[in-house]
Amino acid sequence: MLFRSESQPGPPVLPPPEISPPGGNFTKPVTVILKSERGAIIRYTVDGTVPTMDDLFYEHPIQLASPTILRARAFKPGFTKSITTQEIFLIGE
Repeated sequence: MLFRSESQPGPPVLPPPEISPPGGNFTKPVTVILKSERGAIIRYTVDGTVPTMDDLFYEHPIQLASPTILRARAFKPGFTKSITTQEIFLIGE
């Protein structure tokens, strides 16, 4: 599940975290689960900014109750951080 460029030297790149369920329109609050490669940590933001090592640490499912741009990135020693993945959740009637 690693992204590896055969033409570029350096550490392997982590795949982006998976966000489940995918974004979309929801009439009530939604619980979101983030998944990544074993041993990686996930940092996320809910304001649309790119996650860094200083942002929220994913430990358990996230409850979203209002419109949110959720972005996530995986980090692991010895690997290049993943690209940022995002989903937009529109919540309300």
